[in-house]
Amino acid sequence: MTTLIAGAAVFYDIIHPVDALPAPGRVATIKAAPYADRLYGGTAFNIAVTMVRLGAQAGVIHAAGADFPGSPYEAYLRQAGVELGGIQIRPDTACGFAYLFYDAAGETLCFSYPGAGALPPDLPGTLALLESTSRLVIAPVFQPWMGMLIDTARSKGISMAAVGIPARSLSPYLPALDVLFANVHETAMLCEAVGVTHTRDLLTGGLTLIYETHGAGGSRVITPDGEHWIPPTQADAVVDPTGAGDSYAGAVLAGLDQGLSPVEAGLRGSVVASFVVEAFGCQAGLPGPEAVRARSVEQHGE
Repeated sequence: MTTLIAGAAVFYDIIHPVDALPAPGRVATIKAAPYADRLYGGTAFNIAVTMVRLGAQAGVIHAAGADFPGSPYEAYLRQAGVELGGIQIRPDTACGFAYLFYDAAGETLCFSYPGAGALPPDLPGTLALLESTSRLVIAPVFQPWMGMLIDTARSKGISMAAVGIPARSLSPYLPALDVLFANVHETAMLCEAVGVTHTRDLLTGGLTLIYETHGAGGSRVITPDGEHWIPPTQADAVVDPTGAGDSYAGAVLAGLDQGLSPVEAGLRGSVVASFVVEAFGCQAGLPGPEAVRARSVEQHGE
């Protein structure tokens, strides 16, 4: 059975390191020209490629522009093993892209042009995909049609996860989720939206597993039974932090699919993310299982 990821708007990233993220009205200096005009990206694709690289099955639900069919990105995704049956072409528009800026601390700022990703998919066709789905993942952009997708998945008993969605519109659906991935800033915004004080207070209904990432500081796994801190995995060099959170989520989901405990899966996510920051672009540094295993043993003894 396949994990389906829906919700992200873009296909490509244009990434710049800057001296500092600017305050309103201030100017930041770009430290280097972009590595390439467009790098393969998009949260849904980053998660899916990570999962298949680690031996799990994954596909995407995504509206694409007329520039996607026959493109190098399409060929790359097919060769990687990502299932593209959920791609729906919108012939009168182009694929979305994002400008990503990051500072020396790894903090990021994103400006996104959704392009075709702003358009709703054909819902009957999309809902039909759930018949062969083991898990539905809702990625950062929560659009109105996703409520119906979540309700249908819940009625079919499909497990669900959300990645990096601090929007208030997600809060009514938290009890329908099984797993939530968010960084510490996003969990703070969700707590404010729901009206609770601590991240653990978000555990409600079926939501019994939260992965809260803290950048270079590591991450923590939160369950009804308590919390467990996942130590960071040291990268050989930090070249580009974008995509680390997506790869963490993809690696955790693959690990859960393969029978790892929540803590073991979180440790795998930490290891995979350490490879991703070593290369420019969200997918360029993704490791295979053997490299993950070797670094895990080297740094964590397991």
